[in-house]
Amino acid sequence: SPRKLLISGSNLIILGNLYEKTITTGFYLSATKTGTFSSILKIGSKNTQINDAILNSDGGVTAVGASGELLLKAKPISKSDAVTLRISSAGVLQQVARATLKNTTRSWSSIDTGLLQAGRVMYSNKQEAAVTKFSALGKPVWNVRFLSRSTALATVSKNSWTTFVSSGAIKGIPAWKPKVATSVLLELGKKGEVISAHTLTAPAVAISSNNEIGTVVITDSGVSFGLVVVN
Repeated sequence: SPRKLLISGSNLIILGNLYEKTITTGFYLSATKTGTFSSILKIGSKNTQINDAILNSDGGVTAVGASGELLLKAKPISKSDAVTLRISSAGVLQQVARATLKNTTRSWSSIDTGLLQAGRVMYSNKQEAAVTKFSALGKPVWNVRFLSRSTALATVSKNSWTTFVSSGAIKGIPAWKPKVATSVLLELGKKGEVISAHTLTAPAVAISSNNEIGTVVITDSGVSFGLVVVN
C-alpha cells in the first residue's frame, strides 16, 4: 500500500506499508528513470506504519507514522507511539524519534518542510488532533492539540496550516463551540497560535501549499471530492 512518492534527482522513491494477517511493516522502494527497481526494504518487523515523508537534502527521507515495536534502540513506550524516522538514500533506517503520552496511542499522519508534523492522540475516552513544529528530530519548538474526531494534517507556507474535524473549543476562537463535529482549517503563527480559521463542508484528505497558489485542501464528503484554496 504506497503512501508517498518522492523524486530524488532522477530516481523515484516509494514509501508505504505491507500488510500480512496481523503484521504491518513500512517499506522503502526506489526506482531509476529506466524502470530499474531496488529490492523492497522493510521498516520494522511487525507493528510499524508509514503515513507520509519528505525528502532530505542528502537524498534520504524523513518519514512519519506509528510504531509499537523496537526500532533501532528506541523501545516502544505505549501500544503505539508516533514515530519520526530518518532513512538514508539506500533505504537504511538511521534514526528514530518517538512521541508518546501516558495511556494513549499516537500517530503522525503528515509531515512538511521544516519538520511540521501532524497526527492524532487517542485516549480511552477522547481523541485530539496534534500539531508539532520540530527544530530537529525529537526536539519540539511548539505543540498544540485540539479535541477532534479525526487526525490532523498540516502544511507550511508563510505560516503553518492544519485541518481536522473539530469536536470542541479551540483556543484563540472564543465563539467556536460546535454542536456537531465540524471540519476546520486553521492558520497557525510562529508559536502555534491561531491566526485565522475557516470551516470546511467535508473532512480533508490532503493539504498542500506554495507561495504562488496558497494553501490547497482536498475534501471528501463520501459522495464527492471538494477543492478549497486559501490565498
